[in-house]
Formats: sequence, C-alpha cells, structure tokens
Amino acid sequence: MLAKRWKCTFVDTDALFKKTIGLTVGDYIREYGEPKFRETELGVLRSALDSYDIVSTGGGIISTPEAREVLKSNVTFWLDCDDAVIVERTATGDRPLLGDNPAQGIIALREKREDLYREVARARIDASGKLVQVLNRLTKEYKKVSQ
Repeated sequence: MLAKRWKCTFVDTDALFKKTIGLTVGDYIREYGEPKFRETELGVLRSALDSYDIVSTGGGIISTPEAREVLKSNVTFWLDCDDAVIVERTATGDRPLLGDNPAQGIIALREKREDLYREVARARIDASGKLVQVLNRLTKEYKKVSQ
C-alpha cells in the first residue's frame, strides 16, 4: 500500500527469496539451516535494494552484521507492535524459528533482536492498528528523517 501511495516499486524479500531460490523461507531453513539461510538472504536483500524503492524484510534480517550494515546504509524503519499482535499476525504463516510455542518464540526472538533493530532503524514505527494508520505513521517518520 505504501508503494502504491508513493507511486514507487516494492518487493518483500521473502517473496523475492522464493522467486529467486525456488524454496520458501521455511522450507529453506528446514533443509539447509538458519546460518545458510542468513547468508543467502543477504544476497537477496542486496538484490532487492538494487532494484526496488521500498523493500520489506523478514524480522530476522538483522541477525548478521553484514545485513545490519546494509540496512544502516539505507533508510530503515522498525515496524513493531505488542507480542500478542505479532503472534496473531504470524499464526497462519510457516515460521520454523518460532518453534512449537509461537508466543514463547516471539518473546525469545525479541530478546535476541530488539537491540539490533534499534541499531539499524532510523525510527520505531508502531505497527498496531489498521494498515492505513501504520502507513500514516510511517509517512510521518519518513518526512522527519528525510529533511
């Protein structure tokens, strides 16, 4: 919706990953493991940033120092909301890193990643509520950091 509003190009790295590699992120992680996935994901991120104006990434993209450096060199926002909302939004997806208890998995991942999100993000955007509200918050923050 943001790309449509701003009349620019958009890609989600998970979708680009599947298109480029031929496996979903979940299938790739189960087959090759997370370290190999993160290495491959970095290449997909670089390709996305070379070709698209807006790039949406998975939450674990900040796991490697190389990816964090790439993200810091671009305008990057951290879309965040309460853990309960994240659990609800990820309930239907294929999320092998959340384990058998998604609520506990979200808490554990937040503990590991929160400081890394702060490191790369120009701002934290409240991603709760309706999508149009999130887009308005994002647009407001983008105007602040691009002045």
